[in-house]
Amino acid sequence: MLIDAWEPFIGGGQIHAKKLSEYLIKCQNVEIDIFTRALKNDLGEKIKNNEIDLDKKRRVFRLGKAGNVLSFVSRILWCFSVYWRVKKEHKKKPYDLIHAHAFVGGIPGKFLSKILKIPIIFTVHGTTLTLVLKKKGLFYFIEKFLLTKIAYTKVISVASNYLQLKNVNKNVEIIPNGVETEKFDEVNVKKSENNFRVLFVGRFDKVKGLNVLMEAISVLFENNKNLLNEKNFKLVIIGYGDEEKPLKNLVDNFKLGELIEFKGKIIGEELIKEYKKSDIFILPSLSEGNPLTLFESFAAKVPVLATDVGDNKKYIKENVNGFICDPNDVKSLVLTLTKALNCEKLKVMGENGYNMVKNNFSWEKTANLTYNVYLKTLNIKS
Repeated sequence: MLIDAWEPFIGGGQIHAKKLSEYLIKCQNVEIDIFTRALKNDLGEKIKNNEIDLDKKRRVFRLGKAGNVLSFVSRILWCFSVYWRVKKEHKKKPYDLIHAHAFVGGIPGKFLSKILKIPIIFTVHGTTLTLVLKKKGLFYFIEKFLLTKIAYTKVISVASNYLQLKNVNKNVEIIPNGVETEKFDEVNVKKSENNFRVLFVGRFDKVKGLNVLMEAISVLFENNKNLLNEKNFKLVIIGYGDEEKPLKNLVDNFKLGELIEFKGKIIGEELIKEYKKSDIFILPSLSEGNPLTLFESFAAKVPVLATDVGDNKKYIKENVNGFICDPNDVKSLVLTLTKALNCEKLKVMGENGYNMVKNNFSWEKTANLTYNVYLKTLNIKS
């Protein structure tokens, strides 16, 4: 597997690759080498180079010079490092196929596929190419090249919106993310009845629409202050990223300090507790694929308010397990938030969401579907 970031950086693609590899080993006895980029932890210290776990069936190689997860130069240099290291490991014990994740892995992956004469599978974890952008940076054109100009042996997408793009291979397998509902079931938290808690979890990126959310709360506070005070409204934001300072400035400018709390990076059981303490989960994104946080919210029995992007509407049913609003639309978000604040069946909606993910979306199922793609790609009958 090729993926250009790994722990401690935790995004949807990284969680997917980690859980997929775990369950492929657990369910299908696959041996997996993961080639990723050397990164620094929160203290600026380099993460150890190599890791071996899961009965020595998963090896993680951290390659290149350790640096910032968003560094463009670091990503390009990693492509060269991974090319040579995969060739070296392939000589010791040949690989059957290459599985590249999250855009950048597709570059060395395609070259290696040609040189080593083995198939490449490319997983798309979402795309911003469906957005109408005034300014298109370098990453936009790299993403477009990797998604529409390179022919892979097989493409897997976690969301069907990828098929909307021009020139993509229509022979795409749609395999959604999974979630471990049993891990959420093990955590018991008593939800407060004295406040209305809205939760956001994700990276601080413009595409997440947090600036739109701030403006919507400002409008709501100005026009319906009594409702927010009556409900003891609080927005809790968990995550980190380059947009943190601008977002906090926005909170100060709108004078929303008493309504919005930034909690930084939280993972594991503590994150599950944050989900379970919340009344609704909010996802105001301008673009998404199949967001993991949506399934995690449902696993915590929390209804979701999300924008109509990606596959959100495929999983969120209005007034059944959540609410849908228009993307990048303050007025629509204000109206939908008000509706959620006044809703008396949030508990039932949370249960509905839980039942949906428990019955349909497990990592075991995701792994088995992916393994079947491997077999078909290699022309092996299951």
